Amino acid sequence: GQNRVVSFLSNIDVPDIERVVSFYTEALGLQVGRRFDSAFVELVGGPVPVYLLQADPGSPAAATLTIPRDYTRHWCPVHLD
Repeated sequence: GQNRVVSFLSNIDVPDIERVVSFYTEALGLQVGRRFDSAFVELVGGPVPVYLLQADPGSPAAATLTIPRDYTRHWCPVHLD
């Protein structure tokens, strides 16, 4: 058989990017890899890159959804790609 490399990354919608960057870097030991802009940060140091994407509560979660973005319990802001 052929060796096949499969990679993925994790995207997490967050309401306050700096608060979440502080949590992941202090509590989990991840480091900021790149800052694409003030609302898009890459964290490295784990098994996969984690991309934090700031998005306001109530904003559309996707163009095809009518359910607004909501950070309460049981709403999943994590996307694995």
